[in-house]
Amino acid sequence: MNEVKVVTLEVRLQELMDEGRIKPQTIWGYEKFLRRINAVDNRIDRYEAESRLFALESINCRRSTIIALRAVWGVKLPIPRATPRRYNLPDEQSLRFVAMQSSHETRVLAMMYCGLRVSEAGALTGQQLRAPDKLLIDRQLIELNITADAVGGKQR
Repeated sequence: MNEVKVVTLEVRLQELMDEGRIKPQTIWGYEKFLRRINAVDNRIDRYEAESRLFALESINCRRSTIIALRAVWGVKLPIPRATPRRYNLPDEQSLRFVAMQSSHETRVLAMMYCGLRVSEAGALTGQQLRAPDKLLIDRQLIELNITADAVGGKQR
């Protein structure tokens, strides 16, 4: 009888990283989604994966997990359509009025008008905000302690 060698999630993700086709941020996301449904080795099959996916309430979260299952373990599941997110926000004047009353007004305006995430706005320094014509933003690379991109070895 042929026994299948068990490959752990850490080993498989390291293999994908060594192949150099997937960015470290993507690997980090795959690990997060696969651990959520306890798909930590290659013994998971399509039927087991489907039963674990039912526990995920969010369709978009389920979709991301299916993409990770396909990429890491090769489980062939159809990828559902993403559902658009709809937000009911107050008008711009109300948002600006609330921001004006905060000591973080500049950061709130940077999030509103520059599309910064909360962590990016929180990491802004006074020197960055006082620059004459440009605002340099470091996205998630600092948070993940990544100095060079694994895809192509480019500094980003």
